[in-house]
Amino acid sequence: MNEITAYCGLQCHDCTIFLATREQDEEKRERMRREVLHICNEQYSMGLTLEDITECDSCTTAGGRLFSGCGNCRVRACCIEKGLVSCAFCGDCPCPDLEEILKTDPGALERLELIKIGKSWTESDKDHHRRPPHDTFTGLVASPAAASDCAKRLMWKKGAEP
Repeated sequence: MNEITAYCGLQCHDCTIFLATREQDEEKRERMRREVLHICNEQYSMGLTLEDITECDSCTTAGGRLFSGCGNCRVRACCIEKGLVSCAFCGDCPCPDLEEILKTDPGALERLELIKIGKSWTESDKDHHRRPPHDTFTGLVASPAAASDCAKRLMWKKGAEP
């Protein structure tokens, strides 16, 4: 699978929503979407419905499908506003919003540093730069404590302003 890195340095291929979008087996894709729904609502109190669990091609794909929970990500909005392909090229990196994400995946900063010097993180030791695989909604968060904070601060919450 092509490895896509989000603006913030997270790896899309670790995200259940991203993987569900590419899943060919309809039953498995539906199970994955329900898993995301359960985690979003139980761990992050996002108040989503199954219809809110949309497909996603990555936050960096212009005109592509975007998970509704990422639509109001301040890091994504900042990169788009500044015309940056990655936080790696921002003079304010790491900003407070990015630092919240980095709490969930410290390897993201390493990937951003590699992107900045023009070296794909995939050219480096992947085991060193990649988080361990998880079975849950890990494309956005790596631990429940960090996830809750991240969801409250950075992600869309149904009925709330970002």
